[in-house]
Amino acid sequence: MPRTIRNLRLDSRSARRQIKQRREPHWVKIDKGCFLGYRRTDHAGTWIARWRNEDGRQHYQAIGPADDVRDADGVSVLTFSQAQKRAHQFFDQKAQELAGGYTSRDTYTVSDALRDHFKNRERRGDTSVDRDRVVANSMIEPHLGDKAVAKLTRRTLQDWIDKLVNAPPRARTAKNATQNHRQAMPTDPEYLRRRRASVTRIWAITKGALNGAYKHQRVSITNAWAGYTPFTGTQAARVRWLNDDEARRLVEVCAPDFRALVTAGILTGIRYGDLGRLTAGDFYAPSRTLLIYDRKTKKTRRLPLGDEAQELIARLCHGKRSTDLLLTKADGSPWGPAQQADRIAAAYVAAGIAHVTFHAMRHTYASRLVMKGVPLAVVAAQLGHSSIKQVEMHYGHLCPNYVADTIRQASTPIGLLEDRKPKLVAIPRKSRQG
Repeated sequence: MPRTIRNLRLDSRSARRQIKQRREPHWVKIDKGCFLGYRRTDHAGTWIARWRNEDGRQHYQAIGPADDVRDADGVSVLTFSQAQKRAHQFFDQKAQELAGGYTSRDTYTVSDALRDHFKNRERRGDTSVDRDRVVANSMIEPHLGDKAVAKLTRRTLQDWIDKLVNAPPRARTAKNATQNHRQAMPTDPEYLRRRRASVTRIWAITKGALNGAYKHQRVSITNAWAGYTPFTGTQAARVRWLNDDEARRLVEVCAPDFRALVTAGILTGIRYGDLGRLTAGDFYAPSRTLLIYDRKTKKTRRLPLGDEAQELIARLCHGKRSTDLLLTKADGSPWGPAQQADRIAAAYVAAGIAHVTFHAMRHTYASRLVMKGVPLAVVAAQLGHSSIKQVEMHYGHLCPNYVADTIRQASTPIGLLEDRKPKLVAIPRKSRQG
């Protein structure tokens, strides 16, 4: 960062009051070809940046109001030193813009920011870019895509957030067709929490792109989104799982092909989409493990199987080639996206169980492990999580003694309290001299 210079005429409010009002700003050179000007008015003066390129052409940019009347906040009101910092950002941006590196600040849109943001993440090896790009295309681009990042306001962002939260629920729609929506808007608090949690995740993608625009000097201010948090407390999810009796009743009412799918979900905790891609070759009998490619994390891992799960997978593998799918529909075709939804809803009704989604199979698997005293770190590894944060949030209440038990197990004796005879040394009294 270039050094900040001092100027007796512009450093303080009192000094600037002595400057005469005129159209041409009072300029001070702050670097080679770089100038910061001050134009005094009847009220607060204005800081103006001027940059001269190699061809001698001058480029001007209003930086912001001076702190003549109001105290500076570094965003909407600037001191002389803060104005210098803002001016240097303009100089750097203009130089790169003319070199063909950047789009003009006034025309650099949210779409541009998202595009650059995803490219940078792909360059770093981020595995969730494709998923976030789909979200951006459907939830961010239609509302904010054509807006210039430099002209975003807090009100614009808040209106967009409110529109997302209050929009009717989206229904499954054919590819390239107009988006369908459900007619009824759920009113229960849990639906509102889930909706706000979804919008918070959408906002995280948006904010990452906007911060990237600032970091790479596409814009010079962040006051529209800095410190903005749409909602709090959205992660306190109410997780629904099946007890052993409900699990047995559910499996009994399912057709044979769907019964195998539901049973595998309960006994392994694998997501529906990943279950449908398992092949006989993924099962390694000697180690009783199942090779899983987690589509969500884009990682491959080996899942240790319990006795009942190992027996189920061995049955499913019987008579199949290594490339054959383990779980298929009755006609031999694979399970496609959302093809379990209607079947699981009907099965819940038939079993007399309050309706939840197929994902409850995964919650059931994790909950049973936690209630059996399995350490949360092990449960997280079984679910494919990189940390225990999600497990603690969803299942931590099932093991209130987890922290205490972990501390006691880890606290091996040091030997400080072994019985020892105290070694006391008698200290003789000093005799009094009479």
